Amino acid sequence: MSTVQNKTVQDKTKQYITGLKNQHRSIQTKEAKLQFDKIPSKRRRGYKSFCNAFISEVFEYDVDPEFAIEAVLAYYESPEGKCHYFREPTRLIDDHIWEEDRESWTRKERGEQPPVDESVTQEAFERIFDGKDVL
Repeated sequence: MSTVQNKTVQDKTKQYITGLKNQHRSIQTKEAKLQFDKIPSKRRRGYKSFCNAFISEVFEYDVDPEFAIEAVLAYYESPEGKCHYFREPTRLIDDHIWEEDRESWTRKERGEQPPVDESVTQEAFERIFDGKDVL
């Protein structure tokens, strides 16, 4: 086989592979659109960015699409998801909402922390400054 024929075969193979990738991407986009349509209408934002995030975060990591969208829907049913300030669908997918603790969505303050033990804090302060007067 000549070099020219090899080049032609390689070009046709690349075109075929590119076509398969585009077809696969098209199928994934359709699936992402079906999942996007399940989101409550008042919470839908950024269809295109949602589809891209869904493909890159759900399909690429082999997460079950139904499992992922179920977590999104559960978020929008929670107190945090129902309030005026909520995370948009794309952000939820980027944040891997299916891995989050659902109890955290019911707290009044999302960043709520347990109380700090003051004695440990004082010990750490003294260790850092070796009892020096810092003021």
